[in-house]
Amino acid sequence: MDTFRFGGLAVLFGSLALGCGDKPTPTPDVSSKPVTTATSASAKPVASAPAPTATATPTATASAVASSSAAPSPSSSTALVASEAPAAAAPSAEDFAAATQEIMVKRSGDQKCSTKVLHGWFELSCPEAEGLVRATKVELLAGFDAKAVELEAGEGKTLRWVAALPASGEKCQARFSGKGLHEIFLTLENTEKGWRGELSGKLP
Repeated sequence: MDTFRFGGLAVLFGSLALGCGDKPTPTPDVSSKPVTTATSASAKPVASAPAPTATATPTATASAVASSSAAPSPSSSTALVASEAPAAAAPSAEDFAAATQEIMVKRSGDQKCSTKVLHGWFELSCPEAEGLVRATKVELLAGFDAKAVELEAGEGKTLRWVAALPASGEKCQARFSGKGLHEIFLTLENTEKGWRGELSGKLP
């Protein structure tokens, strides 16, 4: 982030060869002129009948491969995290640490912070990082419930902020500030892709 700091999917087509060499056909016309028979508009049914069978199997295989390739990875970091009523109490730091999936919050990686949602609660965790100052104060602007937030500020070096998310999935915003830190705005909202957000140097 330039203006602020935290704290400062080949389908394989199989081909089936039509062989006439194993059992020669007794009809002289057909065996003597295989090319004419295969390309003539009045070709005999015997010569043209196998054609559908030759393409039936590859078509099924192609569909299966395409379907398999299109399946999304269950471990995707952008998997849906639907909005829900938050649990009565916030999950512990250990519970959040055990949760491996994060939600997408733009620019949080630049700040070396993790962003997770568990049981309807959001956690922003920023460990000590060289050159980064952490906020020591958080002001709620919209969506968040002032009675359901927790802040652990480690003297501008570390930050862990936990807040209950609204079951409605409405937009939530908060302002983070501190000594030697340009204010940072956090925006969270539940979309068709689940909870997502952004960190910005100015209110979006």
